[in-house]
Amino acid sequence: MIFKNSILDENQLYDLALFRVSSRCKNHWPDSFKSIFYVLLCPLEAYIFEVCRFKPLASAWYPPPKELLKFNVDGAVWGSFGLAGIGGILRDHKGNILDKFSKVAGLLDPSSAELQAILAVCRRLQGSARFSSYRLII
Repeated sequence: MIFKNSILDENQLYDLALFRVSSRCKNHWPDSFKSIFYVLLCPLEAYIFEVCRFKPLASAWYPPPKELLKFNVDGAVWGSFGLAGIGGILRDHKGNILDKFSKVAGLLDPSSAELQAILAVCRRLQGSARFSSYRLII
């Protein structure tokens, strides 16, 4: 995986994704989420139930620029730790669906489910000749 002109292995990508998820959670729920570094060190212990009290943020899909493809991913968990599912959808700048997947991911916490979805996309596209000429947004 190439990120900002650097080649990342699977562990570096996992750490980067975990840091980004942690940062986003801390930004959205500053009073109810432990520090980013705590999340990096102890991801299973960092989940806080108070997060669920807040109104969910509205979201919309925004198309990527013409020269890019966009792979949106999601992880869902039953409770704070339980059976998880992951999935994703790859679209071009017109919104055309080029690829999609979903699968059971085992027992995970919510952050790990999101990260597993990102890793699944990377593994899925790693050997794909079909999408090798495109740059990708995940």
